[in-house]
Parts: sequence; C-alpha cells; structure tokens
Amino acid sequence: MRSLLNYENYPAVMRPLLAAIAMLFACAGASGEQVTVEGVNYELENGSAEVVSVNEAELPQDLVLPDTIRHNGGKYALKKLRAESFTTSDGLLQSVTIPGTVTEIEENAFCTTGLKRINMALSDVYLSVDGVLFSRDMKVLYRCPDAYETSERYLMPDCVEEIASYALADCKFQGEMRDCFEMFDGLKKIGDFAFVSSNVVSVKMPDSVTTLGERCFLSCKDLASVKLSESLTELPDGCFDYCSRLASLVVPASVTKLGDFCKRTMMDYMVIGKGVATVSPGWLATAVVWQGKTQPEMQNAIYSFINYVPNDSWDLKSKRVYKNIHNMFEVDGVVYVPTDNLVDRTCDVVYVDRDVETVNLGPTVTYEGVEMTVRNVNSYAFGGRQDKPANYNIVYFDNAGQVEDDMFGSSWNNVEQISVGPNVTGLGWPGSGILHRLLAFYVQDRDDVLRFGSNVDFSSCPLVHVYIGGNISYAGTASAFQGNATLSDLMFGEKVTQIQANEFRNCSGLTTVMTGDNISSIGEGAFSGCSSLQHVELGTAVQSIGTGAFADCANVEYLASCNPVPPACAAGVFDDFNVWKCTLHVPGGSLEAYKAADEWENFYKVTDDMPVSVKVEAINFAEEEVQVMEGGGMMLEVTVLPENASLKKLNWRSTDTSIATVDENGVVRGVHYGECNIVATAADGSGVSGVCHVIVNINTGVDDVFGDDAAVEVYTITGALVGRGAVDLSSLAHGVYIIRTADGSTRKVAL
Repeated sequence: MRSLLNYENYPAVMRPLLAAIAMLFACAGASGEQVTVEGVNYELENGSAEVVSVNEAELPQDLVLPDTIRHNGGKYALKKLRAESFTTSDGLLQSVTIPGTVTEIEENAFCTTGLKRINMALSDVYLSVDGVLFSRDMKVLYRCPDAYETSERYLMPDCVEEIASYALADCKFQGEMRDCFEMFDGLKKIGDFAFVSSNVVSVKMPDSVTTLGERCFLSCKDLASVKLSESLTELPDGCFDYCSRLASLVVPASVTKLGDFCKRTMMDYMVIGKGVATVSPGWLATAVVWQGKTQPEMQNAIYSFINYVPNDSWDLKSKRVYKNIHNMFEVDGVVYVPTDNLVDRTCDVVYVDRDVETVNLGPTVTYEGVEMTVRNVNSYAFGGRQDKPANYNIVYFDNAGQVEDDMFGSSWNNVEQISVGPNVTGLGWPGSGILHRLLAFYVQDRDDVLRFGSNVDFSSCPLVHVYIGGNISYAGTASAFQGNATLSDLMFGEKVTQIQANEFRNCSGLTTVMTGDNISSIGEGAFSGCSSLQHVELGTAVQSIGTGAFADCANVEYLASCNPVPPACAAGVFDDFNVWKCTLHVPGGSLEAYKAADEWENFYKVTDDMPVSVKVEAINFAEEEVQVMEGGGMMLEVTVLPENASLKKLNWRSTDTSIATVDENGVVRGVHYGECNIVATAADGSGVSGVCHVIVNINTGVDDVFGDDAAVEVYTITGALVGRGAVDLSSLAHGVYIIRTADGSTRKVAL
C-alpha cells in the first residue's frame, strides 16, 4: 500500500515531524549500524550500505550519492535504496545521482515533491534516460520524477513492457503527456499505484496490456477519459478510486472480474462487457449498461439509479430491458440504444457526454448510413458532478417521444437554455434545484398538445425568457411556472388557444406578457400576483377572461386589448389595478364598447388610437456570412420587416457556443476556429427567424493586409504551393496560409 506518510495528506507544519517519525520507524527495524552523511541516513552491515531515509533540511539541491560509505575505518558499498527513503515535501531536492553499485531500488523509494531528475551511473541493473529511471534493457519504467518537465513521448519508449509500481506517482505532466497519456503497443503491465495522484487527463491503453495493479490510478483527480485494453481480465481493487472527474467508462468484454475499483469516483455512465462474471462494488455509476446475457455474481447489492439489461431474468433494482443492448451506438457524444423491434428503426437516448455543450436531440439520427427515429430521452441521460460539472449549455429536445423524469443526473451542469421541439410528446423533470442556471425555456410552435409530467416545476429556476408555441397540459393541478420570481418576458405563439387557470400566478418578476392571436380564453388567476407586470398585449381572439386573472397587478402601465369586441370578464379580473397608472389601449372604433363593458368600464385612461398589432414577417442580415477572429467580435447588422412591426425585439442564439457566442444585442464573438450559425428569432411570437453563417479564423497576430499584386508565392500551412504571381487571396478557401512577398519576406495569414 502507499505509505500513510504521503506529505500531501498533511499540513505543512506537520511534515518535518512526519519525516522524523519515518526515520525512527526505519531505524527501529534496522539491524546494522546507522550513519548520516550530507543529510542521507544509511544503514551499514557486512560491507554493504542501504539508504534508509533522508533529513530534508540538510539535503543539497542536487544530491550525488557516493558509491562507498567510509565509517570507522570500514568501507561499505552502496547497494540499495529502501522504499520511501527519499521522502521530501519542500521541493528543494531537484536531482539525485545514483552510483552504479546500487543493485536494488525498492518501489516508491522516491516519495518526493519537486524532484526533476534521477541520474544513474553505469549499471547492469538500471538505466537513466534524460532523468527517467528504467531497467537496463528499458523494458521496465521504474520512476519518472514527480516534477519532470517535458511533453515528449520518450517517457514511454515503445520497448517498455511494464510501468512499475509508483513509477508515475504524483507526476505533474505537462502539455501533450498530460492531455493524453498514450501508451505504446507492447506494454503488458501497469503496477500498483503506478499513476497515483498524477495529473494525467486522458489515458489510452494498447490492447497488449494484460494486467492492472491495485490502485494504479488512485486519486488521479484530473483523469477524465480512459480507454481500457481489450486484453484485460480484471479491474482490481481501487484502480480508479477517487478519480472524481472520470464521467464514463467502458469495461471490455475480456474482463471477467470487477474488484472494488471505483470508490468515490461517482461516474455518470458505465458499460460492462459481456465477459464479467463477478462484481464486487455496490456503486458503479448513475447509469450502468450490462451487456452479458446472464447476471454476474454480485458480491454486494448494486445501487445504480438505472440498470440497462438485455433480458428480464436479471434481478436488479431500477432495471430497464433492451434486448438489442449490444447494438448501442454513439453519434456526436450521444449514446443511443435500439428498441426491441429492429425493423422499426427506433432508438432511445441513454447517455449524453458531459463535454457536449450544445445538445441537439432531433427526431432522427443517422448511424452507419441508417436513419433511426429517436423515441425517448431516458432518465439520467445527462450527468455531471461537483468536481467535473457537465458542459451542457443549450439543450434542444425534438425527439419523437418522451423526455423522462430525472433526465439530469445531478445539478452540476451549465444548462442555460432548453428548447422543446414539436416532435416531443411529453416532458418530465430533472428534479428540484437541478437546473439552477436555466435562463430561457422555449416550447417551439406545435399543433399537438405537449404533456408536462406531474413533477415539472420551474419555480426555482432563474428563468428570464419563456416562449410557449403550443398548448400544454399539466398532469397536476398546479402549473409548472407558478411562483417563479425571476421570469421577466413571456410570449405565446399563434398555436396557443388558451392560458390556463393560475398558470403564471405569483410570478413576481414578470414584466411583459404578449399573447398570440389565437388565444380565446385566459383562465382565472392566470397572472394574479404578478406584481412587477408592466406591459400586457392581448390578442385579437381573446373572448373571455376568468376571475382574478390580473388581480394584484398594480404596476401595469400599458394594457392593450386587440379584439374590437371587449372580451367577457368575470368579476374581479382587474382587482387592485392602479387605474391612475394604467392606460387601456383598444382598437379604433371600439372605445365606447369598452367603456360600457363589465370590468373594462373601470379604466379611467382609455384610448382607441392603438395601432393594429403588426407581426414580424422577415429578418434579414446585412451579410449572410461573416468572418471573425478567435477572440475578436463584431455586431451583426440586421433588418426587421415590415418597418412598422409592433415588436422588433430579437432573441439571439448560436448553434455552437464552442465556436462563437452571441449576446442579446447581436454582438458575436469568436471562440475557436470553425464554423457555426447565429440565429435571430422574432420575440413577438411570429416564429420568424434569420440565420447568419459565422466563420471563426485562427488569430495569428498578423496585422498586414496583402493586395493581389503583393503575393509572389502562396503556400498552405503544410507547405503545399497553391499559387504564384498575383494570387487572388479572396478566391482561396478559409484557413491559414504562408505568403512569400516580393521583397522576400514571409508572413502567416488567416483568411
């Protein structure tokens, strides 16, 4: 096991005491004479010396161990470095040079902080390559210093067959080695604690690896991706314990035994291959896919929230049976499972990778040339944890079925916008407090009623914008929106025919309500208690308004009723309205009718000069395609038609926020090289939108602009010649080019 005297586990003030304790323990078990030379404690016996421990405060920055210790007239050849003999925490010791007399270095001999190089003199047993310790034949990687500074792959030469125990413990990798530690084919074994507490992010194992040691990746808290060897037969105890950023894992079919290998890792999703026969852990992941036809021997009860199994013989709680589970497939970070009848070509969504920012779940998905209908989005399909919140930002549901309850496995996500398309038949809810960043919720225009489950509740979400483009039915008596204190703008599309009783009751932050022209009734108490409401526009089809629909809305200043015939109002529709503050706007020629109608007669300020509500018909961008640099930005020019449209406000969104973002004013900013669309949608409920294609170019820092005649030779970034003479740069494809000008200079330019 890894020593309890791992200094990172203790406060700095305790570390000198712990080092002293380590030395006392080492001395207590010693049978030879003890001697200290330059801060190094040796044990001497029978002409041989062993390094037992070090006195950290007495060590030089660069330590050279002698090949012989002279003491009381005797000579002792240095033969061995004991486990944890070099235990340091202050980072002062940067290199150790070991003499060729040393024939044994015990595992975890270098439990150091800040060590950059291990140098080895000529030896029949060990070899040092650029400060990394190997076996003489370089088949075993024994130790890479924890502060070794490189991104080069020669840390893992292709001749290495074994990564020894503690070989990469506590290593703080840089660059490429941190982002993806890709091992070479021929590696066979990874020892106990081999990567413990290292900062590696991604690991790819070749299929030549047959053995993993216990706790080999223990406490790798940055580890987010692992590709396991398909030659492994066991995942031993602790091999992925406390890897808090690891979201998912696929256990290959070659594995027959799962030890207690993932304590406190809290993965979202795990696939367990069909070869597994014995399972030790009780907790594996939020959602687990079992591919074997028969249930393995379970050492403990399985507590996963949902278990996907291939048949009904499995005795697991929260199981979901898919007989075609072995035909699961992934497209753009989304995992789908075919439903039981393959002829139907339908599938369900099982898992969405945490790193997908814009999730677009359409009514169909194409895999291997076959178009599949997407039916349901299953519970716990979305993940996220405190140490690794999911990157989901915008989620579009347009699958041809249900979005189930608890589709989000945790509150650790960045979802700001949810859009529900016309193909979705029902919407569940992720649970209380899950969508704590949700700003916008859109129900796209639809003919069919959208069913909200009994648990759907927006009351605690920080909503600002809501658009409802079709009728909603609620499973419970309460609306999903009641009591939301942050909702500001509410708009209804032309497909909505009614606003239900109490639907937006006590939405205390609501300021603007605009209804479509097909809403015929507004239920009792629909907007009661919306104390911040200021602007209300009722469409031309409103015929009835229920009791107290706008009661306690004392701050309304603008109320427009577009129906020339005053809607029938139940008693108390406008209770506690401030008749001195609010002006009622009605169509021309209907002033007297409103003054004589029940409830409407109570308004003191009434005008019939209200212009007819004009919907947006077109949104035109000045340029259909624009280019910006990474880190740069520009305001998109747009024209809203007709010019007399009543409400010209636009809602903006990017189809891929990892490429470019856009704010509420239409200012687009380049994030990363690539292409996406910016969509502007009319906020008046008309459903009209416009699209601008955005190309984000690499920021090379070059300010020069070359005319056609200035270019002598133009090359691609890979060195391929694309033109000589007067090259028309505007004719080239977007990308980075090397341009050699007439004066002989060369420049890099992004086009």
